[in-house]
Amino acid sequence: KKKLKRHKGNLTIKKAGTVIDGYDVRGFVVIAAPKVTIRNSVIRGGTATGNTGLLSISSPKAKGYKVLNTTLKPTHPSVRIDGIKVNQKGTLSGLDISGTVDGIVVYGSGVTIQRTRVHDLRTYAKDPNQGGGKSHSDTIQVQSGANVRIEGNDLSGANNAAIQLTQDTGAISKLTIRNNVIDGGGCSINFGSAHGKYGAQLNLNNNRFGSAQRNKNCAIIANTKVAPLQLSNNRWLAGNRPVVASRGA
Repeated sequence: KKKLKRHKGNLTIKKAGTVIDGYDVRGFVVIAAPKVTIRNSVIRGGTATGNTGLLSISSPKAKGYKVLNTTLKPTHPSVRIDGIKVNQKGTLSGLDISGTVDGIVVYGSGVTIQRTRVHDLRTYAKDPNQGGGKSHSDTIQVQSGANVRIEGNDLSGANNAAIQLTQDTGAISKLTIRNNVIDGGGCSINFGSAHGKYGAQLNLNNNRFGSAQRNKNCAIIANTKVAPLQLSNNRWLAGNRPVVASRGA
């Protein structure tokens, strides 16, 4: 196995087309240039002084990134640390994310998440982002955006939801969630917000669900008045039974 090259401290990537291959980053990473590739690496973060992601992809210059076959796990877990915060178009593939509050937070269009494992997230009894209440950990949170694709992932170990759609930040449309193995949360996929701004083409198909939800048999919850879902061939792992969406508030 190839030995990783250690990078001590935070890493901000400002040069277009940079390739980071085989690094062990002992700090937080920011992509701030187009067509950056990070692959075969580990991102560990540092001590958080505010809300942050181990990897942040929010610069308008960061379009066209690829983050491939990389592990994100904090050395210093904190109520302030998520795995990835992203609002630019690009691809996250083959990742392993654990030990953060949220795994991936999406708040922009054109994000593809594929062949990624998110698991063993952290829940804190007192979370300042929840008014001092308990953390709402999600493996993937989509706050807004069009053309977000969540495909072929293994998602488990969240307190709130495996996939949480809309914290009322913006509209979600042309969303694809397919071929994933999903488990846990109060309900595993949550479209339950009464005020969520959902548009057309919300496609959930060929997903398989475990049965570890806190609310029994709640694989998918949706307020169908505001979230017109297109569901096909979603099934429970146990017995291959079809999944029926629960009605949200």
